[in-house]
Amino acid sequence: MTELVGSIIMSVDGDDVDVVSVSPTRNTGRKPVKTMNRTGRTTGFAKGVSDIMIKVTAVVDPTKPRNWDAIEGAKISIENEDGSFRESYLGCGTVSVGEQYTVDNEARIDIDMYSLDHVVE
Repeated sequence: MTELVGSIIMSVDGDDVDVVSVSPTRNTGRKPVKTMNRTGRTTGFAKGVSDIMIKVTAVVDPTKPRNWDAIEGAKISIENEDGSFRESYLGCGTVSVGEQYTVDNEARIDIDMYSLDHVVE
């Protein structure tokens, strides 16, 4: 049986946050350039500025109140337990925050974040 990547660690101001899920999206910044030609199709692209957006769902810990709107410079790492795989998103900051409450008596916070860098360690 193969061991899969399983841990998500989010560090904010040196404090770990319990994260339920992370969904990173890397935008390359490339855009198709439409031109007038005989084929009627796009024939090229332009390079732009790339960016990284991350959707994070975290568990709300009532013993550690946190200002979720003010997160800047956070680090999110995804790794397996033996440390053979690790990728990190650095310089993460909050763009928007949403809340959810479930029947299972669990309060969660949904955070849309940006990341300034992505590193595979």
